[in-house]
Amino acid sequence: MDVLHAERLARARESLEGLSVGDSFGECYFGRRDIVRDHIKDRILLDGPWRWTDDTNMAVSIYDNLRKHGEILQDDLAASFAHHYNRSRGYGAGAHRLLEEIKSGAQWQEASRSMFGGSGSFGNGAAMRIAPIGAYFADDLDAVVENAHRSAEVTHAHPEGIAGAIAVAVAASLAYTLRHKEPPKRADFIDQVFNHVPRGEVRSKLRRARDIASDRVEHAADILGTGNAI
Repeated sequence: MDVLHAERLARARESLEGLSVGDSFGECYFGRRDIVRDHIKDRILLDGPWRWTDDTNMAVSIYDNLRKHGEILQDDLAASFAHHYNRSRGYGAGAHRLLEEIKSGAQWQEASRSMFGGSGSFGNGAAMRIAPIGAYFADDLDAVVENAHRSAEVTHAHPEGIAGAIAVAVAASLAYTLRHKEPPKRADFIDQVFNHVPRGEVRSKLRRARDIASDRVEHAADILGTGNAI
């Protein structure tokens, strides 16, 4: 293993660990809106064990793809997603169908693009698992964008699903490179992400997020939406 690959893989592993903790923390509160706001405000943690979901399961496949190839190879990634598919981890209905089809021999290109009447999925699944790519390629933003695109396309063929994944991957990359510096202001950080995201609704909403004056989550949700359209 060459030195650069080893350094990159260590970053991706650290990102994967953070992703898995955030995933399992969030899962503790899935469907529990009655307590989540007070718990966050008072920094209360629920007792374990915390259960990780499909997001971590698929992020492990991304990490393994990077470990083996030093980049995202879509055929291998699709096969890994399907091989490690576990219904008990909370996959969405579309993902259930897609991964079952790939597992049964369907080509991921056709299966992914046929979802939702041929539009492809524009859900947040590709973005939720993407952070290790941003960490791995933190020294090369062009590679972040390219490999995030490849990773997302396997399951989320809609341009907005891909754009969302790119946005989160770039944000993860920037977070790593800025880790020892003074944290940037929100608008400055979003501007740096914005410049790498394809034109479309995700890019437009990033601009609106940058300009939100309030720090209240409810206010942001009113302006940006909550994903209910999906």
